Amino acid sequence: MKKGTVRFFGLALILLAAIAVASYASAQTIERQRDGVIVGLKEGAIKLQVCSERIVRVLYDPKGIFAPTQSLVIEKEWQRVKFNIQKTNDQIKIRTTRLRARVDRRAGTVSFCAAAGKLFFEEDPDNPRSVTPARVLDEDTHHAQLNIRLSADEGVYGLGQYQGSEPSQGFLH
Repeated sequence: MKKGTVRFFGLALILLAAIAVASYASAQTIERQRDGVIVGLKEGAIKLQVCSERIVRVLYDPKGIFAPTQSLVIEKEWQRVKFNIQKTNDQIKIRTTRLRARVDRRAGTVSFCAAAGKLFFEEDPDNPRSVTPARVLDEDTHHAQLNIRLSADEGVYGLGQYQGSEPSQGFLH
């Protein structure tokens, strides 16, 4: 093979790789809502709903639909809150005066920080969540799992970790 042909194919391969990376990053959609933002991911979508200066509700839909339904749990009508959305190549950030929420555009993970930047909560970037179809008592439903990253000095208590007499699934750190 001639030297010029090898260079051509090498450049073509680099160009195709750059297009693939650019299309992956731009394939995610961002839709501003009256009360937050919907971030379309490679699989599904995340909705961040700003409820107050200190509360951002996170919803995940594997189909990205978010059909309006009446909540059986939340009865409060939230007042409109001022918030800003900042978009970078890596993250989508929502800011209120008291809270920062961000979605990592590549991993699809959600994290929360105080206004000063102290991290409160972060999903595991390697396996943030899963929603799998299931059938329970002859009803179609889903099993949902959220995987969070804990700091070394943090423990999770009161979330079903004592199903028997021993702690289960490494909840205590």
